[in-house]
Amino acid sequence: MNTANLIRIAKEYRRIAEEKLDHKEFCRSFSEKCRADGIDWTQLKKLVDAQAADARDDKKRVEKIVEQADFASSYADLLSEHERKTDFCS
Repeated sequence: MNTANLIRIAKEYRRIAEEKLDHKEFCRSFSEKCRADGIDWTQLKKLVDAQAADARDDKKRVEKIVEQADFASSYADLLSEHERKTDFCS
């Protein structure tokens, strides 16, 4: 192991590690703002992250998120309808 390389890499990464911590604190403030406005930060963050990643490599992440949401909504509708019918017949 080359000690000089180890130190150089550690110094280079230190800047990135500090930026990650800053970003984490910044994201926490977004989470708090969203919570105050009744916005689901987790879902919003996932969507914006997918948009940014899709812009880089066009892997259709946003499309997959929307598709998953459509499935969840359809399942919820079906289950809700079933519960109404079950309650009505009881």
